[in-house]
Amino acid sequence: MDTTMQAGEAAARSTLYWLLADLFLTWPDGAFVARLRHDLAGGPGTDSANPIICELTALRDALPIDSPGTIALAVEYTRLFGSVSKSYGPPPPHESVHRGSSSPTDVVVAVTGFYSDAGLAPIDQAAPPNHLGVELRFLALLCHGESEAWRKGTNADAIQSLKRQRNFLDRHLLQWAPNYLDAVQADTQQPFYRCLTALARRTMAEDKMVLEDRYVR
Repeated sequence: MDTTMQAGEAAARSTLYWLLADLFLTWPDGAFVARLRHDLAGGPGTDSANPIICELTALRDALPIDSPGTIALAVEYTRLFGSVSKSYGPPPPHESVHRGSSSPTDVVVAVTGFYSDAGLAPIDQAAPPNHLGVELRFLALLCHGESEAWRKGTNADAIQSLKRQRNFLDRHLLQWAPNYLDAVQADTQQPFYRCLTALARRTMAEDKMVLEDRYVR
């Protein structure tokens, strides 16, 4: 694969991670749902054999079509991800909650260290650094940096970004997010969030294979 193709694939991966981050970080009011509907209006693609495209299509089709549907989506977002109380919804989407560490602060420090080493701290001022959406946004930024490095011909920087992506997936996201997403998927009755958790889980799993099989030896 030449560097132009590598740049394009990294950009596509960045776009997907950025979308996922937005969906976990943003309360879905009418304006957000309308923007999402617009962004997905052209369809995610036509390759029905591509599992990611199938998941994106399902996500698009699960968008609410009216105001009551949007309100129901927003209520469910708050229940699932708002950390309102232990009796209302699953545990919050924070790595420190799901890793079983005796010192949650150590998890936050380790995650923040990844961001700082990449020159990307802070990622998001409005959410904890170990929030699922923030960790996904970090990968989106790494993929974007990789794409730009391929485009500029600074291949060593692209390889460094790829190694950071793989290490962050291995040491952080894949250590907790799949089980968390499975729990949310089993908990929710909202089709949109079932589709979102399925898409996020598949994206990380397939990206791991891409990084190991195609790029990082």
